[in-house]
Amino acid sequence: MGVRILVGSETGGDKEVAVLFCSTSEVAFGPLMDGDSFGDPYFEAEGFLKYLAHDAREYDDADLITEHMRYLQVVDSIKEQLTACCDVHPEYAPEYESDWSCPNCNSEYDPK
Repeated sequence: MGVRILVGSETGGDKEVAVLFCSTSEVAFGPLMDGDSFGDPYFEAEGFLKYLAHDAREYDDADLITEHMRYLQVVDSIKEQLTACCDVHPEYAPEYESDWSCPNCNSEYDPK
């Protein structure tokens, strides 16, 4: 029981999206995550759940949408910092793409 991530295609489209799903109430909730900033909607949803200070089910939809927008801003800021470093150190670029860390500057993805 808890929050799960569902991934599927948008109605009438072939683009994958993710939503949060309460396995207790069997209700999907929160923002629709398209993965545009991540390349994968599941990865976006997983990171968002880690970012939240509380269980996602404790927020109403409007607050989750606001928190999701904040999360995307934080992620974009971190990606800019890592990209700047990895542009100087291209040998770390593949690692940056997979785990969002750069061993050269010790930057890490930590949205909190």
